[in-house]
Parts: sequence; structure tokens; C-alpha cells
Amino acid sequence: MTRFDVPRSHIHSIARGLLVQGEEIILCRIKGTDYFSLPGGHIEDGESARTALLREPKEEMGISNLEATAFVGVCENVFSQEDGVSLHEINVIKYLNKITYLVGQVSFSQSNFLRV
Repeated sequence: MTRFDVPRSHIHSIARGLLVQGEEIILCRIKGTDYFSLPGGHIEDGESARTALLREPKEEMGISNLEATAFVGVCENVFSQEDGVSLHEINVIKYLNKITYLVGQVSFSQSNFLRV
């Protein structure tokens, strides 16, 4: 049975960006783990998914010239964390463009890429 920690059991609303570079999709390594995700982050109260998606890369990588374009889809995840407590998240996914321009300016660590 799925166990949720009641004080922390709300559904996390997350905006994620699909960044395509040639034939590769750029993923972010979750710090301290072997897990990867599409870049993005939590949608703050009163914020649109688009606004969150443009804010997160700026806060975390200093990238401010991205453009959120087409809606890709929604993905729901429920998974167990190391402490056995389940996390429930809804991910709103949109295409991001201008990554070709950004790769030349931003230093990405190869250990943080996953080639699929």
C-alpha cells in the first residue's frame, strides 16, 4: 500500500521543459542521486506553468533567454522516497527552444547528462 506522510502529502505541481539538442534530449541529474528529470521546477502559488518554466532555468543556471512554446503533455508520478514516504507530482511539460544558442554559452557537466 502507498504510504503518504500526511503533513507533506500534497500534490506537487511542476513545470518541466523538453529541451532537444539535435537528436538528444537534455535531462538534469537530481543532486545526490542517480535519477534524471526534464529541467524545470515547482510552480509557485499564483504562478503559471509557463512563468515557472522560464523562472527555474534562470534561478538554477542563470539562463534567461529561453522561450516556452508548444504544450507537450502532462505526466503524473507517484514514487517512494528513500524514507518510504511516497511523493505525488503532476508535471506540465512544454517545449523550450533556443537551447542550440545556449549550449555554446553554458558549461554542462557530462556526468549530468543521460544519453537515450
